[in-house]
Amino acid sequence: VLSKRMTAVANMVTPGSITADIGRDHGFVSIYLIEKHVCSKVIAMDINDGPLKRAKEHIAQRNLSKYIEIRQSDGAKALNYCEDAEKHLDVDSMIAAGIGGRLMIKIMEDSMEKILSMKEIILQPQSEIAKVRHFLIKHGFSIVNEDMVFDEGKYYQIIKAIPYTKEKRELTLYEEWY
Repeated sequence: VLSKRMTAVANMVTPGSITADIGRDHGFVSIYLIEKHVCSKVIAMDINDGPLKRAKEHIAQRNLSKYIEIRQSDGAKALNYCEDAEKHLDVDSMIAAGIGGRLMIKIMEDSMEKILSMKEIILQPQSEIAKVRHFLIKHGFSIVNEDMVFDEGKYYQIIKAIPYTKEKRELTLYEEWY
């Protein structure tokens, strides 16, 4: 059973997405996304081997190994481009939750081209929320949904953002004025 906070994070994922679950040391969000039929595939990623072993065990216990791939990765670095003419990423959505804002920004900076090619990112920074928002706006993302959840005596903010091309951003800003 997911916490109220992590359920709110998972519920921000657009149904039908193939999602990278960054920093998922236990795999429970990935499991939830598959069991609730939100995603057809999830790539659960963490930098450390130990947490990935735990995630793999939980996924195997639920017989979901063919739907959830485990990758050891520093942030989004182990995401791959598919071999086709369009050069699209093997995921179209990303979750990064339960980590500090500074680390979240570093993860995005280190893989900016990959992050910008996704349809959506769902973020739940544990700190420095204003810096995360500033980073998103500065790097061409539009915040399209937000939620705040009270869980275990603390408030958590969840942000869903989509990348915009310059043309789309100008059109959106223009439409807001008229």
